[in-house]
Amino acid sequence: MALRDIPLRQEYRFDRNDIVSELIVPCLNNCAEYDRCAEYVSLRGLAPLVAGAGAGFARGGARLRAVCGHRFFASDLDYTSRLLAGKRRGRRGAPRGGAPTPEDVMRGMADAGRIMVRVAVPDGEPARGGFAERVGIFRDAAGDAVAFNGTSNQTFGEASANFESVDVFTSWEDAGRVETKIRDFENLWSDRTEHVSVHDFSRAERDNLLSYAFAWAEH
Repeated sequence: MALRDIPLRQEYRFDRNDIVSELIVPCLNNCAEYDRCAEYVSLRGLAPLVAGAGAGFARGGARLRAVCGHRFFASDLDYTSRLLAGKRRGRRGAPRGGAPTPEDVMRGMADAGRIMVRVAVPDGEPARGGFAERVGIFRDAAGDAVAFNGTSNQTFGEASANFESVDVFTSWEDAGRVETKIRDFENLWSDRTEHVSVHDFSRAERDNLLSYAFAWAEH
């Protein structure tokens, strides 16, 4: 199935829809790439989804690129650091025997260079608060794309308890808007966006650019 074969809505709203099962999971299972901007990225929260309902994402060889803010909840920062450090250190593969755990799946993707995280740090005025853009883009092998605005900035793939709505745009019905979203993401990924500087996660960690979110003790 391709992205354009999925029966997508123009809007998903908390009181009417399950955003994860109706939008995120079908698109994950039928894309070649998932690009995501969010203030708080939780690879730990994404792991059960990629290993479970969205397993087609991992099996199909898709890649994930995420741009997030520089503040992390403690457990997410530790998880992301360990996950992305393995490739740099030449980590050995997971032990054989038994079904792979969600962390095994994420580790395999990270070691293959299929999970990439970059950190957007405000340059000061006027973006003195933080990086809080919320955009997702799915692209498939046929060249089609699905973009969305919204979803909780505290979650990445798992269900959210927040009352929220998501607007969806497709390349076959709203090409101009989707192309703009893709261009904006590529400029951000390549550090060509004003008011923020974008760093590879490992560099941001090495240069002490990361910090804990204010509610870190609760997570």
